[in-house]
Amino acid sequence: MIVNETINVTMNTTLQESQGNAVISFFSLIQDRIIELITAPSRYPEMLWMAIPLIFTLFVMQLYFGRYIKEELGWNTAVGNSMVLIFISIDLFRYIYNHFEPHHWIVYFYQYKKSLIALLILVQGMILWKENFFHKWPKKIAFFISSPICVNLIAYVALASVYSNVPFDGITLIAALVIFFILAGIFHLIHKVEYVPEQT
Repeated sequence: MIVNETINVTMNTTLQESQGNAVISFFSLIQDRIIELITAPSRYPEMLWMAIPLIFTLFVMQLYFGRYIKEELGWNTAVGNSMVLIFISIDLFRYIYNHFEPHHWIVYFYQYKKSLIALLILVQGMILWKENFFHKWPKKIAFFISSPICVNLIAYVALASVYSNVPFDGITLIAALVIFFILAGIFHLIHKVEYVPEQT
């Protein structure tokens, strides 16, 4: 009996330790992937040509809506934001064509993973554009999905995945969600500080 109890205790302790190590390893993967995404432009400077406009417009728009907090996105802005994804996808196709052999349309089959990312961004951009242009979705849903923080973050993750070989997998998607919530929290604090009540 004593031996069995000792074995059970040892097994339970080992199991708990392995589960704890698995959780730590998982969060470590997420942390490393976040760092990979953030530092991608420093490792692949060519990415900066597309990343800088995305980051700049994101912060400018957030500052604008922080100052004029009663304003909402608007269907016209939502249409414009959805086109960002279309333009980014075109750049991704350009990058794949110019940086991999052969310089022929067949390269998209050789680089099918990168090409699939570009295609997904293109399809998403076209769907968003269509739904926003014809006001198909409920306004709150459409404006959230088409907001600069959503659109620009999706575009940035796609850029990092194609330009810098960051794997486009579940870990990357979770890392992107974490970045989204971090940015949303930062912008929320900025809005609180920045907001000036309009004079009546």
